Amino acid sequence: MQLQFSHPSISDSEFVERIEQKKASFYRVAFGYTRNEDDALEVVQEAVCKAYTAKWRPVSYTHLTLPTIA
Repeated sequence: MQLQFSHPSISDSEFVERIEQKKASFYRVAFGYTRNEDDALEVVQEAVCKAYTAKWRPVSYTHLTLPTIA
């Protein structure tokens, strides 16, 4: 099986640019859930870190199941 990566075509600078474009929206959503400025900033930071590390993670297809025909 050949490994495929989540988003091999996106560069680091493009990733940062996309995050910068959406950071206010990310914060608003996080603040809506937490109702606390510090917690919302922490949630956004954690989400961005996870997104960045997932960018280089190989895609695994082992969790997919095929339907069976009875």
